[in-house]
Amino acid sequence: MILLPPKQSISSSIVSHARSGSLAAAIGGLDTLVFKAGLGQNAQYIRERAGAVAGWLAVNIDHKLNGRGDEVISLAGSDVDALVIPTDEERAVGIQLLSVRPQALSLVP
Repeated sequence: MILLPPKQSISSSIVSHARSGSLAAAIGGLDTLVFKAGLGQNAQYIRERAGAVAGWLAVNIDHKLNGRGDEVISLAGSDVDALVIPTDEERAVGIQLLSVRPQALSLVP
C-alpha cells in the first residue's frame, strides 16, 4: 500500500498500485517506472513512497534527483529506470476530440 500524507485519500492510486504490482510480478519485473501527470509529476513524496514500496522490483529512487524533480530520478546503475514525464492531459483530450469531431473547433469562442 502506498502511504499518503494525512487527509489525502486516493483510492484509485492504491487500486492502480495493486494492479501494477500484480502485472509486474506476472511479466517478471520492470524495465522502467514512469511517473506522469498530477501526483506522479508533482508530488515528490508520492514518488518516494512508490519507489520504496516497489523496492522488490529493483526500483531505486535517488532522493536528490527526486527532490529536484529531474526527469530521471533513479539511482545511477539501477536495474529499473524511474522517470518523471510531464503530461498535458487537457491537450491530449483536445487532440483526440478534434481527430474524431473536427467541427468541435467551431464551438470554441
